[in-house]
Amino acid sequence: MKKIFKFNPIFDRLITEIKNKLKKVKSKKLKTQKYSYSGETKNNLPNGWGKMVCINPNGTEGEIKIGEFENGKLNGRGYIKFKHDLEYVGLFNQDKHYSGRALWGSRIKKRDRYYFGYEKEFERNKKEGFAIKFETDPRKVSKPPRVIYEGAVNEFNQPKGKGIGYPTETIKCDGNWSRGSLNGECKVQHSDYYYEGIWKYGKLSKLTLEGKWINNKLTILKDKKKIDKEKYKPFNFTYGRIMWILNLKEDW
Repeated sequence: MKKIFKFNPIFDRLITEIKNKLKKVKSKKLKTQKYSYSGETKNNLPNGWGKMVCINPNGTEGEIKIGEFENGKLNGRGYIKFKHDLEYVGLFNQDKHYSGRALWGSRIKKRDRYYFGYEKEFERNKKEGFAIKFETDPRKVSKPPRVIYEGAVNEFNQPKGKGIGYPTETIKCDGNWSRGSLNGECKVQHSDYYYEGIWKYGKLSKLTLEGKWINNKLTILKDKKKIDKEKYKPFNFTYGRIMWILNLKEDW
């Protein structure tokens, strides 16, 4: 069930294009208590292509914003690099990142090659869209990142709606999501075993089918009629099996 994530090269090229664009504009410098700026301006505000170094309340330098500005905020193509290991690249609407990539970690040092984040596509001003979330294991930095979720997400990038989750390398959850957990009709595969049922916020509430893959062919072990006849209880099915408790981190 493991699915390898491949970085979309368009976002790496976009960072280079944005930086090259800055070299060709007529720059004016601005400085306030909140930022220092070099680039195009209008009405004494960042407007057009430019680079902004934000200033923290304690006077130290904060994140760096590069790209298209409108009335002092990123509006269009842009790139934000934070002081810690986080960066955004893509399209912005009034400083809000609505399409592109968010990346934590490092892809530079071979001995410290870890990262996690997402690539997402939202329409401007929409609170729901599509995202692919990925991660690497810091203990296994030589391995490529794996997909942990792909599908519909809310404005906080939590799974919401139709999607496929890969909580571990042996589990695949295809169905409906809410609050970052399975919620509704879903299909779950764990190693060779396959299940269909209804989940409620990450916990199985009703099993409708149980099967197993044998020689690349799905064999039905129990169908809906047999499960109902046996009065199969989800309580007993879930007890002690963390794979059915798929409530994930708030920011997942």
